[in-house]
Amino acid sequence: MKNIIRKSAALILGFTLMVGTSVPSFAAIDTTKIQVATEMADKLSALDLFHGTENGYELEKTATRAESIAMLIRLLGEDGKIKKSGTVWNNFTDVPNWAKYYVEYAYSKGYSYGVSYTEFGASDKTTAAQYITLVLRSLGYDGSRDGYTWDNPFAFAETIGLI
Repeated sequence: MKNIIRKSAALILGFTLMVGTSVPSFAAIDTTKIQVATEMADKLSALDLFHGTENGYELEKTATRAESIAMLIRLLGEDGKIKKSGTVWNNFTDVPNWAKYYVEYAYSKGYSYGVSYTEFGASDKTTAAQYITLVLRSLGYDGSRDGYTWDNPFAFAETIGLI
C-alpha cells in the first residue's frame, strides 16, 4: 500500500513542484511547460485527484494550504469518506466552506496543523517543503522521530525515495 501511495505521491509531488514553484517561469510563457503541466493535470483529473477551480486548472497559481489538503486527501483515496461525514469541528475561522471537511480530516489525522489555534492559514500559499511534509505525515512518518522538519523535509524525502 505504501508503494502505491508513494508512486501516486511522486506524481502529485512532481506536478505540484513543477507548477507551484514555477510561477516566474510561466511568466516567460514557456509553452512546453504549460503543455506538460496541462497533460499532468488532465491525468490527475482523470484519476479524480486534481479538480482545479471554477476557473479551470489555474496552473499558474500556487496552491493554497486548503487546496493542498484537498489534493492530499484525494491522493489518499479518502475524499468520499469525508464528504459524507456529519458535523464539522472547526476552531479555524479562515477555512472556506468547501474545505472544512478536508481540513478537519487532515487535522484529526495529524497531517496538518493550523498556523494558530484559530487560524489554519487556508489561503496561504503552499511551499514545496510544506507539501512534502503533508505527504510524509500521511505515510506515517514523523519529523521528531524521523529527523526532518516541516520547512526542510527534502533530505529525508530523498532518503526514502519520495523525491
